[in-house]
Amino acid sequence: MPTRLLLEGRDLEELLAQVRAEHGPDAVIVSAEKVRTGGLFGAHKFELTVEVPDGASAGTTESPPGTGGQADTPKRLSIEDLAAIADAAELPRSSGEQPRSFAEALAAERAPTAADALHRLLAEGAPADAPASPSVRPIRAGAGQPVARLGTPAAFVPPTFERPEERPARPPASRPDQHTTSGQESHMPVEATATVEKPRTPPASERLAAAYREPPEPAAAPVAERASANALSRKLQSLGVPADIAMHASGGDTYSAIVEAFTALPDAEPAPDAPGETLVVVGESTHAMEVARWVAEAQRLDDDHILFAGRNAAAAGIEPKRRITGAHDARLWAKKLRKSDAASVVAVEAALDEAHWAAAIVEAVRPVAVWVVVDASRKTSDVAHHLQGLRRVDAICLRGTGSSGDPASPLSLRLPVALLDGRPSTPYQWAAMLCERLSLVSA
Repeated sequence: MPTRLLLEGRDLEELLAQVRAEHGPDAVIVSAEKVRTGGLFGAHKFELTVEVPDGASAGTTESPPGTGGQADTPKRLSIEDLAAIADAAELPRSSGEQPRSFAEALAAERAPTAADALHRLLAEGAPADAPASPSVRPIRAGAGQPVARLGTPAAFVPPTFERPEERPARPPASRPDQHTTSGQESHMPVEATATVEKPRTPPASERLAAAYREPPEPAAAPVAERASANALSRKLQSLGVPADIAMHASGGDTYSAIVEAFTALPDAEPAPDAPGETLVVVGESTHAMEVARWVAEAQRLDDDHILFAGRNAAAAGIEPKRRITGAHDARLWAKKLRKSDAASVVAVEAALDEAHWAAAIVEAVRPVAVWVVVDASRKTSDVAHHLQGLRRVDAICLRGTGSSGDPASPLSLRLPVALLDGRPSTPYQWAAMLCERLSLVSA
């Protein structure tokens, strides 16, 4: 009894060679298909159904008894026939013919079966003259409105929307049964029709004009008031206030105008006060210690929670046991400070040319925040270079505004100001300082 085998592979020539090698010349190719695996973008593979007869040669396969070799028996193809069909499918066709695939060439060699007839029937589809079933969408008409009767053809009259100045008089409504339709009449239920009057909607041009209409221009300010505002802005810029802040200072009262303008400044984060948190204050020895003591007093910390990193510990008023000598010592102190039951403040002594040493201490301590003491009398470019070397600055503490010709020039650094001359930086503090300087300039 013959045995059928299903072989799969990506290369048809390799499958044919496998059949010849394993089953010899008596193997018969019953079917060959090219299928896709893995979805739309998957790879192609070939499936061969091979019949291996028992004790029969490929060329002497006999028909089953009783059939007499009728033509309705499917034709069995040998390996040589299949290879010839593949070669014929690859040959170039004439200009008027389309190239055939291997599957089409193989199908032409086989006798048509019931499956082929079913595929043709599905491909042809339903007859074109088959009437489509009507689609009816019921609509509920309003009170007093004419409605078409079921089974009576009615012409659909779409509602019209016109402008009032161009709207003609509405004709009287006609009865639905008086309408006639041309062509073939259908007694199927039709869609009910009702004429609904829609409220007038402004044209698109009017809606867009209303949406994008420019707001009315405010009344022109008096010439004297505008001149006063410009004069105040120029005076503030002469004191170092950035132009984008000074231009917002407008109004009759100078103090109120400055307060309103300085509300745009960013607020500095408060000093860390949780247990185990550390604040680092970088500056000259005495200046850094002043800020450190101010923070400790505000948080009610003992002197034991204030450390000093620098050479002049005696000048800063710090005991030697609370002095940090270098980066390695700072790492040892950092472990103790993280386990402390209160916040700590570390004052780092650093001049403008010692930014790298201060940056090493900051990196070893790993504080929550870093404040830098800035003297207002220093050149802003030198201060900016110093801050760049520190690599991390969260806020600045401005001091010495009374000895500077432009006390607000550090604002161009675009950093939050935590302290202004030893007090919390607020718009009111800035207004008081600048009004005092303006009074001196005017005098």
